[in-house]
Amino acid sequence: MVAISFVSDEMGFGLYAGAPTPSPLLVLATVDAGRTWRQVGKAGALPDDELPGPNLLFAGERHGFVWGIASGGLLQTSDGGRAWTAAPISGTVLDVVAVGPRTVAALSTTCPSYSYEAPRSPCSVALHEQTLGSEGWRPLPLPPEEFGGGSLGHGAGGRFSLSLWEHAAGGEPRQMLLSSADGGSHWEASALPCSSEDPFGAPIAVPPHGSSIWLVCTGQGTSQNESKSIYRSTDGGANWIGESTAPLLPTPGLPRDAPCCALEDFDAFSAVRGFMLTTLGGPEVTADGGSHWTRSGTRSELSDWAGIPGRLDFVNQRDGWLTLVTDGLGVAPLWRTTDGGRTWSRV
Repeated sequence: MVAISFVSDEMGFGLYAGAPTPSPLLVLATVDAGRTWRQVGKAGALPDDELPGPNLLFAGERHGFVWGIASGGLLQTSDGGRAWTAAPISGTVLDVVAVGPRTVAALSTTCPSYSYEAPRSPCSVALHEQTLGSEGWRPLPLPPEEFGGGSLGHGAGGRFSLSLWEHAAGGEPRQMLLSSADGGSHWEASALPCSSEDPFGAPIAVPPHGSSIWLVCTGQGTSQNESKSIYRSTDGGANWIGESTAPLLPTPGLPRDAPCCALEDFDAFSAVRGFMLTTLGGPEVTADGGSHWTRSGTRSELSDWAGIPGRLDFVNQRDGWLTLVTDGLGVAPLWRTTDGGRTWSRV
């Protein structure tokens, strides 16, 4: 399994790759919390190894979306994953989020994504919205910004937050936050607190209630620069509080000052409770806004998880799943938590 998306504490979907790139992606479904799976369809192929892995979002039992695939585009289904069609969105799709019970939004860019080369021709980011059950996408107005990376969040009251960044070579990285309080009709731009030490990205997480935004400023996932800085805003991005830096907790068998890791997943439940997954091994949970983190898992599990890419998916503050991608073959053990990430059991 290379991606998972659960819609309840029993029903979920996954993407399975049985071989390295360009393996086709099989769509699997479960109705017993991940204990058994059945194939329901196919959705694209694994991307090049240089690109982030596939992403999967199901908004209910029928409507699903796959991006981060070899084509760079967005695939959509309205029959539970059996048949997939390409969404009419140009460029590379960066992120897709549920806006409400019947609406999703997709962030895309025509700029070079995940590249350290500056754009050779004019390019821009774009935001589209779809009402579930329709095939069309409505473009939302955005300022004409040239960025190759981005992260999308949606909060209460129709509030959008877009974190954008450029992987520029030979200069200071560019980063920006675009915020809208009226569902995307009007936007305000503000600076992000990421430094030049964290040039690789600035993913955000927006809890469903309140005006909080969580931010991780990420360095390159290599031994040359693997820093991670965690910030939180309680006023929609106008001001930021520096909470902590990673590596957050020592991993068994690794020096305490070992380089950190690649950020695999990151999300927030509320203004104070969030979680992240890095290749240091094991999910980490905070209950105080990011100042202190607790890594769950036994010593044996942490050793098994260390250095392996993975994905987390929570359907509420209690029920979540962790899948790992081992050997680049999509062979993924699955773990489940029913206590908010404090303990995990293998499914």
